[in-house]
Amino acid sequence: MYFAMYNRFLESIGETYTVESWQRTQRAMDFDSLKITGEQIPYSAEPFIVEVCDRQGRQLFSGLASTPEINDKSKKTTITLKDYTTLFNTEVVVNWSNLNQENLSLDRYFKFIFKEWITQTDVGFKTFKLDTTRLKEVLWDTEIPLGEGVENVSMHDLVYEPMSYYKLYCIPTLDVQHKTLTFTFYPVGKYQHSVKLKDLGITSLNKSFGEVNRVTVYNRLYEKISQWAITEDNSIVKLPSNKELVYPAKNKNFIAEEPSEDLTEQQALWDATYEAVMELTNNLYQEDIEIDLQAYSSVIGSVPWDFSYMVTAYTDDGVYKNLPVGEIETDSKGKHIIRLGYRVQELTQEL
Repeated sequence: MYFAMYNRFLESIGETYTVESWQRTQRAMDFDSLKITGEQIPYSAEPFIVEVCDRQGRQLFSGLASTPEINDKSKKTTITLKDYTTLFNTEVVVNWSNLNQENLSLDRYFKFIFKEWITQTDVGFKTFKLDTTRLKEVLWDTEIPLGEGVENVSMHDLVYEPMSYYKLYCIPTLDVQHKTLTFTFYPVGKYQHSVKLKDLGITSLNKSFGEVNRVTVYNRLYEKISQWAITEDNSIVKLPSNKELVYPAKNKNFIAEEPSEDLTEQQALWDATYEAVMELTNNLYQEDIEIDLQAYSSVIGSVPWDFSYMVTAYTDDGVYKNLPVGEIETDSKGKHIIRLGYRVQELTQEL
């Protein structure tokens, strides 16, 4: 295994260097983290991107390079690689009137915001590609209008909030030869696994009620407009609903702003509704179940585990929950741990 370094134009910097160890954590709803340690590189090297390949030259992973830590005594270099989606940590001005919201698909939504991002931001790459072909049939929820005005918005929020609400994940892929970075979006839960928790050494569950599981939207006169809630099957619904809700209820209120020359009363309500529902997306999938695939390989078998899987977890009482693969942790020593759900919790339930 070796690593190669590139500048922001994807031009090679120097030679290749042996990788001695690495640790990687992939996250469906947050930034990945990756650290490699290998041969010492010259102090003059200032990589923008680092690519890690196997002996046959096939790319295993890559990322934006932090400042290399060079140790003259050990003759080694350690580099932390940042997730390409950290490029979204910027703001863009969006004019929603330029987006036709009638029968809006997520495919058109992401193409629109990515065009605004690339047009307004010098992110350092020449060529970006966006693959949202799997989202053409997924329609934007008309109960959560985007509005029609002009606003300054975090690109990170524009990407990650809909990803959480519509249950998506994104895989960035670097093509060094063609000098392109492609962001591909996929729906969670295309495939299914079933596991019995006790067979995997899990005898207790960490649970939480979450910070917020219900939101209420009011207009500027404090008249109730709508209410939304998280259900037991990790969906977000507008109330009233026949679905089983999460209890005890923890509500957060969202009050529409006062109208102004640049903000109509209707737009203020749309903004408040959008912010309220996206607040709930930050509290989905409260369980955090850890499975050591290496330790329980005889139970798990050779089935694949990635973010496309929804996992049905069973206890002695039957089905506990359907949960997405939230994290995948691997390293050069053979570690292979997956975590179901997205957050570490507070309360413990014995199984």
